[in-house]
Amino acid sequence: LTQPDRGLRVAFIDVGQGDAIFISTPGGHQVLIDGGPGPLDAVRFLGRVMPFRDRTIEMVVLTHAHSDHVNGLIEVLDRYKIEQIVERRVEHVSTSYEAWRRAVEREGARVTEALAGQLIPLGDGAYLEVVSPEDRLLRGTSSDVNNASVAMRLVYGDVSFFLSADMFNEAEGALVARQGSLDSDVLKVAHHGSRTSSRRDFIEAVSPAVAVISVGADNGFGHPHAEVIEGLRRHVPEQLLFTTQDRGTIEFITDGKSLRVKTER
Repeated sequence: LTQPDRGLRVAFIDVGQGDAIFISTPGGHQVLIDGGPGPLDAVRFLGRVMPFRDRTIEMVVLTHAHSDHVNGLIEVLDRYKIEQIVERRVEHVSTSYEAWRRAVEREGARVTEALAGQLIPLGDGAYLEVVSPEDRLLRGTSSDVNNASVAMRLVYGDVSFFLSADMFNEAEGALVARQGSLDSDVLKVAHHGSRTSSRRDFIEAVSPAVAVISVGADNGFGHPHAEVIEGLRRHVPEQLLFTTQDRGTIEFITDGKSLRVKTER
């Protein structure tokens, strides 16, 4: 890890037991992926890092319909102008997801239905590659909603991030079977480090040098599970395995060649 002066910034926001990721490109474009479980999780972070007069976010991504990812995005759509929304609609009934659907309709942003193989340019040479889900969603799995997660690779120059949302083992296995390139420098570990995810062949295919787990302190699920940590340590040195429960918000800065990490604590 070296220290570029400026470049692409990727912040894994400490939102407790949930996910939220903020991307800022060298040209100043912003992407918010998920919003955490609390209604104000994301807007509080945005208020700290975005200029006061900047009320536009170029892209918001909802990876899947569960409340620990969607709740914080609803307030973001109410307070900011969103140019593009990326999601994969699923059949899921919950108060949070229904509120999200209403907020999307009010926003009037351009909506992109996520599909494996899409390349989404972010400017300045950075792009998002959607790697999952495919056109036909997995059915009859241990969690169809989680396995429909929008998983992406963020690429800038020679540096890449694998953003796996809450994919379960079944979706990870489907990716490995497809034999596409999953190799990435930084892995956002799926489903908060649960044993439902992070199968061995998937981790080997990604082959990360750094791993991040977004997880709440003293959560009732026992995340991250010990066997997941053990599996990650086959690839990632202990000092490069970060959790938000221990380190707070974790930010990476890259110029496309080197990589620097800053943690809140």
